[in-house]
Amino acid sequence: MYDSLLLFLEENTTFFTFSLVRIALGLLFFFQAYDKIFNIKLSVVCSEIYYGDKSKNIPRPLVKSAIYFSSYLELIAGLLLIVGLFTLPTLYLLGIHFLVLIGTFSYLDSVWNTGLVYSRFILLLILLLMPISLNVFSLDYLLR
Repeated sequence: MYDSLLLFLEENTTFFTFSLVRIALGLLFFFQAYDKIFNIKLSVVCSEIYYGDKSKNIPRPLVKSAIYFSSYLELIAGLLLIVGLFTLPTLYLLGIHFLVLIGTFSYLDSVWNTGLVYSRFILLLILLLMPISLNVFSLDYLLR
């Protein structure tokens, strides 16, 4: 039995790896957004950016709408990645989100802490570079 388990694990390493990275990225996005929306509150996040020393006088409605959109996108995308539903469109949407996020934060502060963003960006790139056919432990696979 132990040998058959080892054989199963060896034959399915790439499927497991894809799922592991997908779920990890989903958890990171989901809980970051959950914290912003339900614990910190989005109005506080808006105030921090709008009244912060690096706001560059960006119009308040733009700041507020961008933060709300970004936070709910991260919450929903994180949940979709965790369960593996609409995986590929979600990854592409998060890629575009990252470009906007990196550009915005670089505009506001050229020496901002990139550690939290780039670690997620690397996980996203790993998933985009792996064949989507490896996404077998997911709702996408069950529903096709």
